[in-house]
Amino acid sequence: MKKKLSVTILLLILICCYKVSAQELSTQFFKAVLRLSEDFALRSFEEKNNVEIHSEDYRKFFNFSNIVSIVNSLRYRGEFLQAYTLYNDSDFKKLNLPVVIYLENEGFVTVEEKKKRGGILYYKCINFKDDNRYFNEKQIFSLWNGIIFSLPVEGIMIENIKNLSLENKGRFFAIFSHHREADFKVVKKIIDNLYQEAKKDNRELIYVDELGLIPEDTIDRTSKMRNITRQDAFKDIKNQLFNDLSRLEKGQLIYDASPLYKELYAYLAKKEIHSVMEDLDYNLWERIVDFDNKQLSKKALGYFMKGEIKNYIEDIKYYNDGFYELNIKLRDDLFASQIEKLMLDKPDAIIFTIRGLAHYGFENRINNDNFRSYSFVVCEGKMYENFNYRTWLHTLWNNDVVISREKEQLYLVRAVLQDALTKEIMIRSISSILEARRLSYYIVNKIKAVDMIKLFMILKIYNDDGFINSQTSLREFNSLIYTWCVENNFLESSIE
Repeated sequence: MKKKLSVTILLLILICCYKVSAQELSTQFFKAVLRLSEDFALRSFEEKNNVEIHSEDYRKFFNFSNIVSIVNSLRYRGEFLQAYTLYNDSDFKKLNLPVVIYLENEGFVTVEEKKKRGGILYYKCINFKDDNRYFNEKQIFSLWNGIIFSLPVEGIMIENIKNLSLENKGRFFAIFSHHREADFKVVKKIIDNLYQEAKKDNRELIYVDELGLIPEDTIDRTSKMRNITRQDAFKDIKNQLFNDLSRLEKGQLIYDASPLYKELYAYLAKKEIHSVMEDLDYNLWERIVDFDNKQLSKKALGYFMKGEIKNYIEDIKYYNDGFYELNIKLRDDLFASQIEKLMLDKPDAIIFTIRGLAHYGFENRINNDNFRSYSFVVCEGKMYENFNYRTWLHTLWNNDVVISREKEQLYLVRAVLQDALTKEIMIRSISSILEARRLSYYIVNKIKAVDMIKLFMILKIYNDDGFINSQTSLREFNSLIYTWCVENNFLESSIE
């Protein structure tokens, strides 16, 4: 009989085991960044001047255009690389290593680890020739040009490198968070700082609220009661929501069932912060509702439960592509345009928004050279641990990361297993959905393509034998997946 472990302990064990392979991947990843960084810096100058340059001269020729080229090249290869600066340089010590930075007279280096010696913090840096050097904090800050290359960053305010000019007047802050599970204490600390900055510089502080999808039955009920069209009902409800939100700057409370937004609205009312709402387009709303009513994901899951992998992949891909297009891309395009207009009207303001984690990257679509742009991710652990694999695909696409057909199909299959395990872990232990999702991520990540083919064969046999049929509940299916993972040692211990 397998020994039972708590979710928390099992999660820690799996994360520690995963870090070994992740570190190996990171080494290869950041070597590629280094080579690319050197290559772009060299090529751009050598082609222009027909001469060779030495590594200590790279800094003279490394500019914004080259940084963008490096990021885009890695994303084209499927790597989610970011280039950014820190809102507070003191956050450098909080970064998850490795990261790539530029040091004067050293060139591009990978900061691989940090250690304290005699009370002084030292960083181990490796250049593209694999030479090791150690620098203390003071040396790092005196040689560093402020630009960082890394995977996405959580829990640290970063600045988009696009508008670093000191002439920029406005400030835009995008906070990305779960809606239901987020800790308002983290969000409050950020807004406190923005409030103080606005007050000190005599700027207007403006909050832009994310509008979730207005339920179709609410629209239909309003349309019927008032004898108006659905479009007019949508407009009336949206105006009412906008009017409710505008009460916050007058110090009047408004109610929301979400713990995060309940506390947020109370804070905004207390500080009397000017608040506006996302202007969701009716035609897009109608397309989203029509798409949801087709229940394509439910149909695809039915194919999965039958072991029909080809049909599952075809249907879930159609669903996932459509969901991303309507709920993420088009909504973000409209939201970015709305914020651009607000920036034109309020060129000196500090504007901030709180948006779902899956929308990460939308801030890069906002074009206004007058505003500096910042982002902050609120989540437990790494960003990718907090997502279902389907949603993680949306985030990658939203940041122009190119995913191969094979990897996309692998993610789409893993998503079902992750959903099943998350729900089953929550039932078998009294854990939060975020903790269960993070644990299921590491379990599913151990399952290879060959194992999934075996699982589909088992599901097909179960269907032929009548063990799984149209009456099989989702709860029974989730339990079956959980048991299969335990029996095949993907989940090495059952959970309390």
